[in-house]
Amino acid sequence: MGAETQEIRALLREAVLERDLSAIRQMVRELDEPEFVAVLGAMLAEVPAPEAAACVEQLPAELAATVLQAVPRELGSEILSTMDDEPRASAARFLDSEDLALLLHDLPDDEAVDVLQDLDDEMAASVIDQLPPPAQRQLQDLIAYDEESAGGLMTTEFATVPAGGTARQAMGHIRKTASHVEDLNVVYVIDATGALTGLVSLRDLVLADDEELVSDLMERHARWVGEHDDQEQVAHYMVSHELDAIPVVDDAGLLLGQITIDDAAEVMAMEASEDMSRVSGLHGEDRPFSPIWASMGRRLPWLLVNIPLAALAAAVVHQFTDAIAAMPVIVGLLPLVGGLAGNAAGQTVTVHVRALAVGDVEPSDLWRCVSRQTALGLVVGLVLGAIVGAVQIIWGQPMFITLLAAAATTLNCGVACCIGALLPILLKRWRLDPAMGANLLTTSMTDAAGYLLVLGLTSAALIVGLG
Repeated sequence: MGAETQEIRALLREAVLERDLSAIRQMVRELDEPEFVAVLGAMLAEVPAPEAAACVEQLPAELAATVLQAVPRELGSEILSTMDDEPRASAARFLDSEDLALLLHDLPDDEAVDVLQDLDDEMAASVIDQLPPPAQRQLQDLIAYDEESAGGLMTTEFATVPAGGTARQAMGHIRKTASHVEDLNVVYVIDATGALTGLVSLRDLVLADDEELVSDLMERHARWVGEHDDQEQVAHYMVSHELDAIPVVDDAGLLLGQITIDDAAEVMAMEASEDMSRVSGLHGEDRPFSPIWASMGRRLPWLLVNIPLAALAAAVVHQFTDAIAAMPVIVGLLPLVGGLAGNAAGQTVTVHVRALAVGDVEPSDLWRCVSRQTALGLVVGLVLGAIVGAVQIIWGQPMFITLLAAAATTLNCGVACCIGALLPILLKRWRLDPAMGANLLTTSMTDAAGYLLVLGLTSAALIVGLG
């Protein structure tokens, strides 16, 4: 390996480890493709899968597909399963069905399904046709489930033992049938029909006497979820009950698969990311380097919805032009009062979106939440109002402006927290997503309310001769 290539490899390795994505994209432009693929392919094996996937995601889709083919198959499979949905789907379009099938062959079935669900139906079917018949049947069954259901999240790789056997027989059965199973912490006990009757830990089987019955060792009242249950609810249930895994059964009680805590954690992380995006009116998959037209399509709708509210704030200002002309200094208070209240509203929205997601708050708690948050907003507003008033004194403003700024800040924080609690719960009650665009709506509403308070109080004071 030449000195120049060694230097390039060192720089590329440093860029990947530090997630310096701009440096990676710069090297793509500077190196010819074969050299880049050779250097990157050799280097990706030396870094953890998340860093390798983050690097491949930054490449043009066609080049990403070339890299996935160039690295060892096991590494390519791991990178493909770790990539985010959008760049993974883009790269997959440049792979033929045979190459994709080779990459999927080394993946657990639940991860393989995640990749297949990113493809169009024709491509997914073509890839499945390239796999061995047993894998075909498993993947066809799994891909038929809704992506958001427990069936869409579960893996069919799990260990079972018959209910009527001994500990020695159970251990022999596990050795014969579960060599491909990654997670053996929990072993499911089934009857002759395949119905779930309980579960037993591998530790208990190992420590038990050889002739001790599995039925005496197992936990009979095992927790389980249905195949069509919502995966977010399943994930929260597993975390709240500290479960390493949970079985998935059909309506007849037949054991279909299991969901592990790793998969549940991924669901919760994805949910948190999507909620953060939706609160600001963004699609969960919008990224800094997403295609411009795709990002515009995701961002524009809620910004358009926001236009009437922004127009309302402008109309409020227009209605009080006389007050502004008589006392121009109040214009400086508008962004101050609106901005502070907007931040308070954003905090309240975030708290309630999360509370609704995890079940801490229900739509029936509407008025209790609104009254509590309004009171909290007024208390916070009193503190902020006092600080804003003190700043006005330091700036040499007259006492009227000081009191006006303090009063408007206090009242608008109360209004902001009221709206911040009210809006997500109402959206939930109307069966809409409480996270979607809530921050955008509350910000515009609190701006309008703040302008109305500042200008309305000023106008009233001028009328009675206090200004």
